[in-house]
Amino acid sequence: MKRWLCEDSQYLQMDGKKVHAAPWSTMEWDIPSEQFVVQQFTGEYDKNKKEIYEGDVINFDYLDGEKTATGVVQYNNSYCAYVIDSDIGTIAIMNISLDSLEVIGNMVEDYTWNEEGTELIRQTK
Repeated sequence: MKRWLCEDSQYLQMDGKKVHAAPWSTMEWDIPSEQFVVQQFTGEYDKNKKEIYEGDVINFDYLDGEKTATGVVQYNNSYCAYVIDSDIGTIAIMNISLDSLEVIGNMVEDYTWNEEGTELIRQTK
């Protein structure tokens, strides 16, 4: 049996479902750890009011909305912030208009990186 003490409010992703883990809760599951992935909530919402989590794949506008890029939300220690690693580089979420962010999937269920780690590939189900 695994026992998880959550110091921050987190969601545990199990079989495609997100289960909330409050900061004060101690949860016990008889589930192998490879069946779930911890995804930290960034505290931000996309333009559709959907919560944004670490590992989410995001579309966003740049150059005053003239162009769109796609990337993965990650915490970056150098920036001390959540960033989007995208096809145009690494950009802190705080430097992107929240009105342009749109969650289109996540790295657990929907996407993977190509072998070079330069391009997101949508997984076929």
